[in-house]
Amino acid sequence: MNIPADMAALLRQGLANHVIASQLHTSPAKVQATRVALGLPNLALGPQGAASVQELFAARTEPLPGGHLRWTGTITRDGANKLRCRGHNYSAHAVAFRIRTGRDPIGRARTSCDMPRCVAPAHVSDQTERARDNAAFNALFGGAL
Repeated sequence: MNIPADMAALLRQGLANHVIASQLHTSPAKVQATRVALGLPNLALGPQGAASVQELFAARTEPLPGGHLRWTGTITRDGANKLRCRGHNYSAHAVAFRIRTGRDPIGRARTSCDMPRCVAPAHVSDQTERARDNAAFNALFGGAL
């Protein structure tokens, strides 16, 4: 196999296949084949030793002023903040909601603040909480949120 020097160098630096493929405009499969040809091990995905979804969530967030918590993990093509732990996919918003309330969200969990990619547990609500807050607003002010 003809091993491209630039790909070999990036593999030896410890970069993931998808990162190298993106940088070199090639497929992850070609990068993987080169990894095997060089006898380099596959990389473990995610932070090493994540004991729980909550721990993995914490490793993929960055605190910001104002109590915000920016998601630094995977963002799907449709813009959803996702994480994968032990073979299961999770919504980062649902994990944040569970951290705050101790229960799974009813309906879709989403951010209640205007900060892009914020997943701060205090800023995430579910359908039940949004309906309750909307009803309280209507009772006080006579109009929908």
